[in-house]
Amino acid sequence: MYASSDALWAMFFAVMDRPRVEMRVVNAAITVERAGTLEARYFFGAGAQALAQRPFRSGWVYILPGDTFGREAGGTIAGYPYVSHHCASLEAVRPAFKVRVWPEDFPFLDAIYAYDEEALNRQIALNPEGFPWVEVEEPFDGTPR
Repeated sequence: MYASSDALWAMFFAVMDRPRVEMRVVNAAITVERAGTLEARYFFGAGAQALAQRPFRSGWVYILPGDTFGREAGGTIAGYPYVSHHCASLEAVRPAFKVRVWPEDFPFLDAIYAYDEEALNRQIALNPEGFPWVEVEEPFDGTPR
C-alpha cells in the first residue's frame, strides 16, 4: 500500500480522474533543507492530451495510521539534503479518517506540467534517471509546473 506524508501530494492523486482518462502522471513531493529552513518542493505532470480533457474529479484523501509504513530514502538535490514523502506498507491498513476533496481544492490544478507523451518516452529512454524529463531543462526547484 502506498501513501504520502504530504497532504498536497495525496490530493493530486485524489483529484486526477485516471479511471476515466488514461494518463501517465509524473510527480514528486519532497522537503528540502536550505540554510536551516525546510522548504516543500513539488512537481506535478501528466500527458498534454489527457490534461486537455480536464481529467479531474472529486476524491478522497485518507488519513492512515503510520506504524506499518516506511519512508522512501531521501538524499541530496542541487547540493541540499531532502526527505521524500513517498511511503509504503506491506500490510493493508484501515483508514482512521477520510476527507473529501474537489479539484478546486488542489492549489496547483492549473500548474500541472503538460507532457508530450512521445517526447517524454524518448527522454526516459535516453536518461532513465532524468526526472522530471521536462523538454526545457530546468532545475527541480519546487515551483509547481
